[in-house]
Amino acid sequence: MAESRENVTNAVAGDIIGVYDTGTYQVGDTLTVGKNKFEFEPLPTFTPEIFMKVSAKNVMKQKSFHKGIEQLVQEGAIQLYKNYQTGEYMLGAVGQLQFEVFKHRMEGEYNAEVVMSPMGKKTVRWIKPEDLDERMSSSRNILAKDRFDQPVFLFENDFALRWFTDKYPDVELEEKM
Repeated sequence: MAESRENVTNAVAGDIIGVYDTGTYQVGDTLTVGKNKFEFEPLPTFTPEIFMKVSAKNVMKQKSFHKGIEQLVQEGAIQLYKNYQTGEYMLGAVGQLQFEVFKHRMEGEYNAEVVMSPMGKKTVRWIKPEDLDERMSSSRNILAKDRFDQPVFLFENDFALRWFTDKYPDVELEEKM
């Protein structure tokens, strides 16, 4: 790891630099000078398969909790969803280890202990905002928003997804992020 740091005014391809960020940049952004524009394929994202509800253990640590979640979600460490009806935060991951890393980092880096409880919702699908009707939510799915405020359903299982698509044949659900 880096043993020293120094201020620089110029950097060339291959240099690793740190930039003070007020939230403008995201993981994978490329900085250039002038009108040169580079476009790369976006970093891959994976549709989560397991979910947990998450909240701050100590209500007095809400600021640290929110800062930590925002940063870790931006880094891609975990995916965040917010329940439309209750406002509860829900995390999505591909594997259990992501939750353990999330909890460890929240406690170690942001001094925010978290309470996490497993959910049975495992099948996620995005819905176009214009197709959304909050009455589509049922006991077999949860209507939520992703980190970009896009509506998403968390289905209990594949049967619940099939039931939904049979009931609403004109509604197009997407498996993508």
